[in-house]
Amino acid sequence: MGSPLWAAYSAVTGIVFTGAFVLAGMGFEQTEGLVDVAGLFQRISITAGWCWLSLLALRLLRGQEIGDRAGGDGAGFPERYPPPRGKPPKGKTAESSGHGAP
Repeated sequence: MGSPLWAAYSAVTGIVFTGAFVLAGMGFEQTEGLVDVAGLFQRISITAGWCWLSLLALRLLRGQEIGDRAGGDGAGFPERYPPPRGKPPKGKTAESSGHGAP
């Protein structure tokens, strides 16, 4: 379904996000040694999370996760699901797909 590189990046991001989030929380609770850097850990966790989420959105928009590799139409609909009403599959007209007006 996905690439091993993407899986590794996701795992590393999850570890970095969780670790930085926990350290930021400990710093905000006034844990000695972390008080002065709690904001830095907070920013690291936010940046890691948003970067991963943005890259996931790009992958989905490009059809790399759903569609192209999963055998769908490239718009995120696997072939076993019909397209929404009024939108015929690629290469078919509304009349031939049965989704047109009666």
